[in-house]
Amino acid sequence: MKLDDDLMERLGNTLVDMKFYETAGDFFKTTGQRGRALDVYRKGRCFDKALRLAKRYYPNEVTNVEEEWGDWKFSLRDVDSAGHHYIEAGNLYKAVECAFETRQWKKAAQIIVVRWPST
Repeated sequence: MKLDDDLMERLGNTLVDMKFYETAGDFFKTTGQRGRALDVYRKGRCFDKALRLAKRYYPNEVTNVEEEWGDWKFSLRDVDSAGHHYIEAGNLYKAVECAFETRQWKKAAQIIVVRWPST
């Protein structure tokens, strides 16, 4: 028995409305709605799943997901972890700011010397 599209849409929307973001993302992914799955994973801060999905289907979104993950970690004051995600996103300015915030002067210098593009 195949569920009709209207029922599937209602179920997905209800999961999102109820803030069951991870379940909604899994549902959308399973039903082939990968774009919606990515959006819902990001909204629910299920960044590990969002990143895996982006790497496989939306490679242009990988850096954006990494930066959003870094921003979220920074908002939680998990600054060291945020710095890692900023490096992965290629946002070296924010990565250096995180190193400064955690007083990791050597790490800040290493980011600048090793990763910063030469001018």
